[in-house]
Amino acid sequence: MTEADLPMPLPLLLGLVGLASAVITAALSALSKKWRTPADDREDRKIGIEADERLLARFEKLLEERDKRIDGLVAEVKEVRAIAEKAANANRILIDWIYAAVRVVRELGGIDLLPEPPEGVVIADHPSNLSRNKD
Repeated sequence: MTEADLPMPLPLLLGLVGLASAVITAALSALSKKWRTPADDREDRKIGIEADERLLARFEKLLEERDKRIDGLVAEVKEVRAIAEKAANANRILIDWIYAAVRVVRELGGIDLLPEPPEGVVIADHPSNLSRNKD
């Protein structure tokens, strides 16, 4: 059998055979989908829902763990803030007391008897302040 014996040219015949096979394949796939039972559809949905619920549960668990850590950090920050405020108040009280003590010593005329203050502290009329001004 040669190409001349065929009722149509070979490329056209091959195209028609390919088209017919595509149509038959599409029809079979549509029919097989139609023949699926509703139980098959429910099983697919059930698996999807269970997976979604497990994923949601894991996500909620992660959020709870994060919230616990954040609550712990907030509590620690509040504790540190309370300690810092106590220290600041103690420093303010100490500074006020030192100013009052220096004022009393100055009024009693004993400013020369005070030891040299630490660096950065300046007491007016103290001998160390006078020597610093000369330098």
